Order: sequence, then structure tokens, then C-alpha cells
Amino acid sequence: MNAPPIPAVSPAISVVIPTHNRARSLGHVLEALSALQHEIEGLEVVVVDDGSTDDTLAYLDGRDWSLDLKVLSQAQSGVAVARNQGARTATAPVLVFIDDDVTPAAGFLAAHARVHDDTPGAVSIGRLAPSDDPDAQPPGWWRWLEWQFEKQYADIESGERTLDGISLYSGNFSLPADLFWQVGGFDETVRYCEDAELGLRLEQAGASFRLATSATGHHSGYRSFQSWRDAAYRGGFWDSEQMLKMRKVYSLGDLVKGFQNRHRVLRVVADAVLGRPRLYNLTIKAMRSVAFSAGLLRLRSLERYAYGGIYDLTYWHGLCDGLGGFSLLQRYIRDPRKLEAAA
Repeated sequence: MNAPPIPAVSPAISVVIPTHNRARSLGHVLEALSALQHEIEGLEVVVVDDGSTDDTLAYLDGRDWSLDLKVLSQAQSGVAVARNQGARTATAPVLVFIDDDVTPAAGFLAAHARVHDDTPGAVSIGRLAPSDDPDAQPPGWWRWLEWQFEKQYADIESGERTLDGISLYSGNFSLPADLFWQVGGFDETVRYCEDAELGLRLEQAGASFRLATSATGHHSGYRSFQSWRDAAYRGGFWDSEQMLKMRKVYSLGDLVKGFQNRHRVLRVVADAVLGRPRLYNLTIKAMRSVAFSAGLLRLRSLERYAYGGIYDLTYWHGLCDGLGGFSLLQRYIRDPRKLEAAA
């Protein structure tokens, strides 16, 4: 995939936003960007409508956004295709990718720009924060995800977690345009986890990653419970694919260690239900009932624990399906000495 020519003059940053049937949410994002454009020397915004069936295009055309705004349209082809199309149209040396439900906060553009001024060639990963709408009512599984993001940021800042390609979330990140095209942009054949897949290629190309918590975007688009679980399953399945392809230094030992680091209760439950579809589904339903009841009673720690357990079980379900079943992991989980002998 060839990089488009980039002029030597402004804008300094091009923000690329794929969108699908979220006209009003997208409007909030554009309004925020308009209010923040003073933070950098020049801003360009490229919106790519990915086959919307609502009034997105008419909505965008019917307002003066006070932005250097380019609007593209394509038949629905997925976010990877949409982001690449937007990047081809962008003219700035730095690309910022955000989603149509991530509203930039004050300092967003300046923080991304600062990373690229201080560390040329770096990939800047911004913060996905909860919605700043005081009336927002995220469901319990989304509160768990918001808490999980904040924990990850804290772990990265404390050095307990490594910031690498797997940490790349497409909802809020930036990088030099030439680096993006050097690795080929988003892989348009990837069905899911296309952002982490790009992150892996950037890591393998020697890119450095920087966490820019001041580049805050408020995430307001809440997934359904099933969609949230589908993402967990796909994440596990994708991880198994990467291990089998040797795309990252995954090993059976890494997977077993990750399992053994979970709470003992969850390990016992996983050992009992994975590979047994009926029992697995009943367990997920029971855990959801606990999580829902805890949410009603505002028992947030119990709510988080229950939804975290659901997410982990679903992730491990996807991982084991990708590897061909849970029995292989069980063999080593039950007797770590076998893992040492196989290493």
C-alpha cells in the first residue's frame, strides 16, 4: 500500500474519524475538535462515512463546523478500510485516529502533538475516559471496562505493565503518517482486533509507544452485553491465532501463567466449565445474575468481580477454541512440572 504525498506546509495534524450511523455522537466529536483547534498550528479533520443508513451525510453537510473538514463516503466495508481511506486523504505529517463516540477533552490535540515533538517517530496512545455527560448511565459491564482501562493506565505509569503494540486501541491514538504507511496501514483483511494487529506490526518495525493520559477522549458509546462478550471471545481467539502464527512471543507458558494469575475461584470455575457448553452457559447466566443484583445494590466491587469473571471466562473460551480445546491447557495447569519439561 503506497503512502499518499504529504505537503510540507500545515496542517500539523489530521484527525481521521470512521463513522457508521452515529450522526449526533459524531457531531459532539466535531464540535469538541472545533473548540480545541487553537491548541496546534493547523488542524484537518477527515470523516469517512462507512455506509451509514441514517442521516449522517445530510447532517454533516447541513452545518458549518468551523473546521477544515473533509467528508468521504464508502459502501460499508469496515473500520480498517474506512481508516485507511481517511489516512490516504489526510495531508498532515501526523495522523490522529479517534472513534465517532470519543469526544476529545481540553488538551487533547496539544498532548498528542507534544509526544511527537518530544519523541519523533513514536506512537502516542491517548486515554479513553468515561463519558463526561453527568446523565450518562453506563451498564455494569461497561463500568467494569471503564475501571479496567483506568487500572491499565495506572499499571503502565507505575511500570507494572508494559506499553507495547497489544496496547494499541484505535479509539484514541496518533502516529507519524510516514510510519503508518511504512507498515502498510490497517490490514483490511483482518476481521477483528485490527488495531492490535497494527500495533504488532508497528512494534516489529521498531516503533516506540508513549502513553499520553492528557490526550483524553470521553467514550460514550456503550456496547450491549452480547457485543461486549463477543469482543472478549474474539480477543481470546485472536490471541490464540497470534501464538500459532508466532506473531508475538506468546507461548503455552505465557497462557498458563496468565490463567494461574487469576483468582483461585475463577480458575476452579474455568477448569470445571470450559469444554462443557451447557455448564459454561449456565455459569455465565448465574454470574450475570450476581453482577446485575450487585449493580442494583451498588455493590461495585462485587459487580466488577462478577463482570470481570464473565469477561475472563469468555476470553478463555475464545482462546481455547482457537487452540483446539481446553484439554491441552488443563494438562499443564494441573501439573506445572509437565510445562517445565516441555520448555
